Amino acid sequence: TGKEVAKFWAKPTTEQRELQRDQPGLKRFRQFHNFAGELVAMERGDLETIRVFANGGYDPGLTILGFKHRNAIPFYHSVAATYLIFPNDDSVQGSVDAFAELRASMLRKNVLAIGEVLHRSTWQSRLVAIYPLEEKNDL
Repeated sequence: TGKEVAKFWAKPTTEQRELQRDQPGLKRFRQFHNFAGELVAMERGDLETIRVFANGGYDPGLTILGFKHRNAIPFYHSVAATYLIFPNDDSVQGSVDAFAELRASMLRKNVLAIGEVLHRSTWQSRLVAIYPLEEKNDL
């Protein structure tokens, strides 16, 4: 719990100080994380590696898993902020054309896409619903 961690940082035991002092190549100040009820010393790089491989080592991006009818997911199932996604031809050549065709097809068939998005390699992936927006010309 938080109190145990605070007590640990306030006054480590003699054994913990000796363990920390005797390990070669490690910095004096390290982060400790709770694994199975035990505090484990970890360097920042080790924690980043664990987070990257917790996602299967995938690069950030969007994966479309399938399609559903547009009314299949009620609005009240929205639990997070709304994001606007758009293609980037500088990163992936031809993504603007593919994105436009996918959007047009989804509008024509009145469906939405179900996908999985990974914003950063150290974040958890999220299940998302992708609604195509219709163009409105207010001129």
